[in-house]
Amino acid sequence: MSQLSASLLLLLTALIWGTAFVAQDVSTALVGTFTFNGIRFLIGAIVLLPFIARSRKNRTVCKAENKNLLKGGFLCGLALFSASSFQQYAMIGAGAGKAGFITSLYNIFTPLMMLAMGRKVSKKIFFYAVLSCVGMYFLSITSSFTIDSWDLYLIACAFLFALQIMLIDHYIKDLDGLELSAMQFLTVAILSLVIAIPMENIQLSSLKACAFPILYTGIFSCGIAYTLQVVAQKYVKPNIATLILSLESVFAAIAGFIILSDTLTGREIFGCAVVFISVLLAQLT
Repeated sequence: MSQLSASLLLLLTALIWGTAFVAQDVSTALVGTFTFNGIRFLIGAIVLLPFIARSRKNRTVCKAENKNLLKGGFLCGLALFSASSFQQYAMIGAGAGKAGFITSLYNIFTPLMMLAMGRKVSKKIFFYAVLSCVGMYFLSITSSFTIDSWDLYLIACAFLFALQIMLIDHYIKDLDGLELSAMQFLTVAILSLVIAIPMENIQLSSLKACAFPILYTGIFSCGIAYTLQVVAQKYVKPNIATLILSLESVFAAIAGFIILSDTLTGREIFGCAVVFISVLLAQLT
């Protein structure tokens, strides 16, 4: 797969995640954080099982690969579980706008992690990452910006999403993308449900009311989009991948405009343009 094709897959991932942000925001009033994440990631894993079963029939899998899959899937899943839990919980108090902005800080954390690991990162990429975050500020923050306790969860979320991206970059080189994706989903689902069952009040009526957000995020946001991320990251550097994925907030704003009839102010349109330009420049230079 060429880098261009992989970048287009990441763009599609951002589009799906952006539209799913609306569903995630709606769900906070209906079901608990861990219940929502547990069910949607379980659905994501189930969606991939038939494809994995067919793939495994046509190739030989050694014990070492299975062992590496379990380790990589667990570590990626642990980072994804922590990040998505912090994000979903923080949206209760922070709101979707601020959540989108602070989560976008993984654009900064990812190249910093690469530097800490001794990998080279272009100064231009740092500039584009900062530019993207500036655009996210104009897009997401419409009033005075202050940091409160909810935002600390989102900062942790951004760091953990960056960590998950780096872990995928490490393990995808030797593993099948579908299998790694399914294993991380299963890890998130199990950890979430283990916490949800004793701690959250799970009611059938609430699950029915939240059926569409759960199914949409489970099938599309998890099963399809996260898998596209894993597959595409094999051919795109982590710092470039994070910039493309940051477009999810631009798509979230557009989805809110189309689906929820939200208005887009001049400030928000400017923010969308800045994020888009930063991603485009990163691809062209």
